[in-house]
Amino acid sequence: MNKRFRTSTIILLLFLIGSASAAQTLAIQFFTSTDYSRPPSFLEQDLIYGRTSPYSQGLELICSQDKVKVDIQGLGTYYTPLDLNNIPPGDYRVELTKTGYYPYLFTVTIKSDGRSSVEVNLKPYQTRLNLEGLPPQSTVYINNQKIEGNSAEVTPGEVALRIKAFGYEDFFQVISVGSDGIESFEPELLPRPFQFTAIDVNRENLWLGDSPSQKIFRFAVKASAPGTGEYRIIRERDNNVVQRGPLNIESEKTFLTLDMRDSRADATGGYRLEVRGSDTENDDDMVIHVSVLEGGKSRWRNSFTGSAGFLYCPEAGTLPAGVSQIQTGFNPAFTAASIEDLVVPAFLSLRTGITERIEITAGTALYLAQDTERSSFNLQASGKFMFFGHQGGRGFALSAALSANYNGKAADFGSVPPFDPYGGVTGISLSFPLRYSVGVFSVLLAPEFRFSPSYPMKEPGGFTGGELYIWNYFKGALVLDAGPFSAALSAALQSPSYLHGGNEWPLYGGLEFSLSPGKTGFTVSLFGGIRYLSNDNLMGTAGLTAGFIW
Repeated sequence: MNKRFRTSTIILLLFLIGSASAAQTLAIQFFTSTDYSRPPSFLEQDLIYGRTSPYSQGLELICSQDKVKVDIQGLGTYYTPLDLNNIPPGDYRVELTKTGYYPYLFTVTIKSDGRSSVEVNLKPYQTRLNLEGLPPQSTVYINNQKIEGNSAEVTPGEVALRIKAFGYEDFFQVISVGSDGIESFEPELLPRPFQFTAIDVNRENLWLGDSPSQKIFRFAVKASAPGTGEYRIIRERDNNVVQRGPLNIESEKTFLTLDMRDSRADATGGYRLEVRGSDTENDDDMVIHVSVLEGGKSRWRNSFTGSAGFLYCPEAGTLPAGVSQIQTGFNPAFTAASIEDLVVPAFLSLRTGITERIEITAGTALYLAQDTERSSFNLQASGKFMFFGHQGGRGFALSAALSANYNGKAADFGSVPPFDPYGGVTGISLSFPLRYSVGVFSVLLAPEFRFSPSYPMKEPGGFTGGELYIWNYFKGALVLDAGPFSAALSAALQSPSYLHGGNEWPLYGGLEFSLSPGKTGFTVSLFGGIRYLSNDNLMGTAGLTAGFIW
């Protein structure tokens, strides 16, 4: 036949001996001398056995299983992988057999000047394994595969069986399964004693000023086995039981809620959930503490509470544990001397409350100038520890904060204005912010020490570098915080470098307005500031920030 043709057919034949349900797979490709190409699976076998198979009229046969016995009616008995050449045309009955697998019987056609390429996958013998006497809601794994229900087909031989069931020790055993078709096995699971193991809660802190969906505590009480008990939710300031009831433990987790959506302002404070089993000792009781705070998360919305010419006056408090804030903004910094000195800092920072008293911050700042060689990129990281005061309270709060700055890509120190949020110079700073609050008013004081190889001189935008400089900022702010609106009037005084002198005590002043729409945790702030130095021009800045807390 000169006409080129190639027929590729996937034939699923059920010529089975012994079981019509044991489906095997068969794939046959027909080639001619003009279109023959060795299938990839045969090429792999050629490499293993070091053989070559030029085209000839005949049959090539391979199985997914190795060394399968092949009986071909009229030709003889062989083992896979198989190559038979120069077979007379016709239909040939083929039977495949291998210990542990269902036999397979099919017919293959050898055409004149044709070659038949056959690939077969045998199905192993399967035994239906029935697991009896399992506890309700058991989870069963056979050979690390999860199965549905208590029964599965498995290959005869060694089978790894793992069972997890509430109220029982985890079961693991390797069992031997025969080839009889059906086999039953009843595992012996050891019961666990009843006791409470843990209490989880969806949030440790709840704010009465947040949206209703955020004002519900959801507790998950975990136990080792079924049992009964009782729970109490106690307000800690007066030991008043605000909620109680029985516990009927039927699964690994039992859920309880404390709904604070209709609570008044006097509901603030600490609460604890106590659970006790009916048949357990007092030592087995479980307790978890939560807090209800006044206001909303937006109370911690501003990382810049008071900015003196954009010299940040840090808060004395810290973010609550588990609360994070991202903030971004920009401020076109300029001098009265020339618009050519325009520098536009843009920043991005992330704050996270690690514990109730520890907070960390990481940020970047990009300084864009008309002269690209004066543009720069800053990195900043800081940690804060509040060692006096508490969240949301009135009176005093005192913290210590250590920051590190890296002024990265910059042609000279003049690339950064001396009133940027992160210091604008490579080095470290240590501050001790103190806050005193009465009603909606707060006073902030924050002496700060700077250590750096560069120092902002009196010239607009000018820096001196190359040696170690140590100086102070004496910062303060008066803050009005009235719900979603806040305002801050702030000031700072920059000292000369104690090692070199050279500055004339410049004074910074700033004004900031912030607004948090609704209870979204989103805030936007407008601010402006100036720097005054005798016998020098005023330097000014203004800008916009936006933040989101979650």
